[in-house]
Amino acid sequence: MKVIGITPLLRGEADQKCGSGFRAWIMEAKRGTWGNWAELLLRYPEAIRTGGDEAHFPLAADGTGIRTMIFFKTGLMRLLRIAPAPVAPATAARRTAPLSHPHNQRQPHDLSKTL
Repeated sequence: MKVIGITPLLRGEADQKCGSGFRAWIMEAKRGTWGNWAELLLRYPEAIRTGGDEAHFPLAADGTGIRTMIFFKTGLMRLLRIAPAPVAPATAARRTAPLSHPHNQRQPHDLSKTL
């Protein structure tokens, strides 16, 4: 991939917040030859597609990483900014959270007894 958008400010912030993770990632990204999202996510399963052509690559232990735009047809990756990990919607977290006690689960009604 051809990587664009590396500025002294972005590089400095990346070094400060992501340490050597950014330098290693940028070298790999420059050698990348992914043709689509599926191929890219096989190589970087921790990457999060944030919508459209954008993705977040976590590079630090707390999920901070680089937000990018990726254009597979032209083989171009544009670095946008250093950003915290995207936050999952609260409704998704509630759906996957276990109930505190099995007796709190609602039981389905037995419809055969109502008629």
